[in-house]
Amino acid sequence: MSDPYNIVTEGINVGSGVKPTLSKFCSEDESEEKKIEIITDVAKSIWKKIIEYNLKTKITPDNELLLLDELRHEYNDFFLSFPLILRWMVQIRQFKVNIFKAYVKKFINTEMESKLDFLKLQGEYIVMLYREFNPNCSAKDIKAYEDNIMQLLIAEDESFKQIEEEAKEELKKEEDNMAKERKEQIYNMLLKKKAENV
Repeated sequence: MSDPYNIVTEGINVGSGVKPTLSKFCSEDESEEKKIEIITDVAKSIWKKIIEYNLKTKITPDNELLLLDELRHEYNDFFLSFPLILRWMVQIRQFKVNIFKAYVKKFINTEMESKLDFLKLQGEYIVMLYREFNPNCSAKDIKAYEDNIMQLLIAEDESFKQIEEEAKEELKKEEDNMAKERKEQIYNMLLKKKAENV
C-alpha cells in the first residue's frame, strides 16, 4: 500500500542501468522532442487545474492533500514518473514550463541504478526551479540547497519505509488475531453441536 503524499517508485523500473520508461505517455518510437512535448502538455494541464482550483477554492493546508490525491488519481501515470514534481506543483505552487522541459529531457536520458538515483533525479527538478527563482544565488548556496533537498527526500523515504513496515506488522497481528478468533468460533460451534447431539 502506498502513501499518495510520499515519494514512491512503484511503477518505475529502477535497476541496473535502466532508463525510466514512459510507455504510458508515449510510444518508444516517438522522437525525444515529441516525448518531451507530450509529457510537458500533461504537466501544463495539471498546472492549469491547480491554478483554476486555487482561484475557485483557494488552496490551503487543509485541502491541498485532497487536491493532490485527486490529481494523483486523474494523472496517475504522471504521478508515478514525477511524484515530487506533482507534490511541488500542489503544495509549493511552483511550476515553470521551460524548467520542466529541460528536466524531462534529463529524466528521459538518465539511467537509474537504484531507488536513490530516482530520488536524486526527482530532487534535481526542485534544484533547477530554485536556480530559476533565485538567479543571484552562488554555486555554494545552490549546492547547500541541493544537499538539503536530498537529505529531506532520503529522510522522508526512510520514514515512509518505517511507517510501511509498522503498518505491515500491525496488519499481520490483526490477521493473526482474526484467524485465532475464527478458530475459536469454529471450535466453540463444534463443541456446541456435539453437546446438542449427545
